[in-house]
Amino acid sequence: GMKTLPPGLSLPVSPHYARLLARLARQRGFDGWLLNFESNLDGGVEQARGVAAWISLFEKELKREVGEHAEVIW
Repeated sequence: GMKTLPPGLSLPVSPHYARLLARLARQRGFDGWLLNFESNLDGGVEQARGVAAWISLFEKELKREVGEHAEVIW
């Protein structure tokens, strides 16, 4: 299901791919992920908040799967 959204954010933030990528990291022995964004985020502040919320969710999933040493760099 959907996670709680930060104040002012109405975009849905799905944990689906965060979970899949975290699981893949554990299975393959990764310590984390480097996310390379090359987008203008034309959705403005709301879209930027959505991306940040998803990355935060991703980081939590990754730490749960891999351990507290796991990192998401973006």
